[in-house]
Amino acid sequence: MNLRLLALVAAAVLVLTGCGTLLDQAAASVGEEKITTDEVEDPLTRFENCDQFDQATQESSPNEVKREYEQTLLSRLIRRKVLEKEAAEAGIEVTDADVDQRIDQIREDFDSEKAFQDELKAQCVTIAEVREFVRDSEIEQRLRERATEDVGPTEEELQAEYDSRVDDFTEVDVSHILVREKGEADRLYRQLQDTPAKNVEQKFSQLAEEFSTDAGSAGNGGSLGYLSPSDVVPEFADAALALDEGQISEPVQSQFGWHIIRLIDTRIRPYEDAREEIAEQLGGQEEENAWQEFLEAAYRDADIEVNPRFGRLDLETQLVSNDDADSVPAGQPEPEPTT
Repeated sequence: MNLRLLALVAAAVLVLTGCGTLLDQAAASVGEEKITTDEVEDPLTRFENCDQFDQATQESSPNEVKREYEQTLLSRLIRRKVLEKEAAEAGIEVTDADVDQRIDQIREDFDSEKAFQDELKAQCVTIAEVREFVRDSEIEQRLRERATEDVGPTEEELQAEYDSRVDDFTEVDVSHILVREKGEADRLYRQLQDTPAKNVEQKFSQLAEEFSTDAGSAGNGGSLGYLSPSDVVPEFADAALALDEGQISEPVQSQFGWHIIRLIDTRIRPYEDAREEIAEQLGGQEEENAWQEFLEAAYRDADIEVNPRFGRLDLETQLVSNDDADSVPAGQPEPEPTT
């Protein structure tokens, strides 16, 4: 199964282009525009004849699956109209050429055109629907970039974060000997303590090759090379950071056994090298917050009404969910499922 196509399909469910008339009963309205019940019910009927429906109903009842499908689809249709309005006001346009380019990229993930068409059939979507998924995705990405372009940590905030987490950017060049029993670790440690300083490095390498159970490093005299403390278990990291260069630790226990650690060198990544990583970590949540604020404002301004038969719209999540609606798909009077 192609991951890129599957991600698009999963994100948009089975969103069809609007084909009903404004005279149809509305499932929802966004400003002056209506989303007809046919735009929700027609895809639902097709979904019921899809293998995916049969798979979903193995874990939930058919009415629960259909209810969740309807609400997810309606949520997506509402989102499309809200974001299309925002894009138009912002002067953002996604052309057919833009969509064609993305579709071509998706096709490249398949061995042949037949394999691509077979995947569409398996996912119960048409190429026209995939084009709509892609257009929705492109619009949302461009709006998000616009909404978050001025969001991010200041240089002072980045530097302060670096200073407060300097250990995270410290790398140590270490060797170790790993054994299962503390008694054996104590014996090897005493041998190293009794070895003249000028011969310790050679002795450590010899003992690692002979006794270490870490096959990956034993052949290299126990050398692990440079690593970040976050790459190893906390007990090992704490012991390594507490050593001076050339010093050997007493046996340290971890979930893997008993370690004898020799610190060879310590280096700290300079701020300039760590800055981008820190910016991504700090900026990611700020960007997400800004995007959510943008979405909530856009939804509030869109004058959205949802037919209670489908549930209610939660402005915070931008999803249609169960509230006090009395009906479920096909009008069967069952208790409303939890979605």
